[in-house]
Amino acid sequence: GTRATVNSKSYEKAIHAINPAITVIQQHATMLVSLIEEGWIEDDVTRLTIQRYLQHMIDQGVKTLILGCTHFPILKNTIHEVYPQLDLVDTGEEIAREVNDILTKKNLANNSSSGTIELYASDITDTMQNLKKLFFNGHDVPIEKLVIG
Repeated sequence: GTRATVNSKSYEKAIHAINPAITVIQQHATMLVSLIEEGWIEDDVTRLTIQRYLQHMIDQGVKTLILGCTHFPILKNTIHEVYPQLDLVDTGEEIAREVNDILTKKNLANNSSSGTIELYASDITDTMQNLKKLFFNGHDVPIEKLVIG
């Protein structure tokens, strides 16, 4: 995750609340966020950076990696190229499943329409456009500029 996520120890606390015997090793990977934002997804620099951040965990026997940042699921394939033995947990997918379960149990799920996606930003940059393509699988989702102030 990011430094803030790692420093908060939120994943460690949540995991230990379920099973205190599980060993949790945390590692920020802030440089990966920048590489993703530059669009360097399947790039040698990104592969080397993944190794730099994760090798010490692999050496300690880590088998499961929680992708603790919204950007990191974009690197799933690249991480599996470098470490095919790792089980990856996409927190976004897990949260979506949990929210769907809660809404369904409370009869609040709306399955009748596909909905719409609206994106807003105070500054529409090339990086923002690249991220939009990555997060929405190339679908053309317009970004509206917000005027602040």
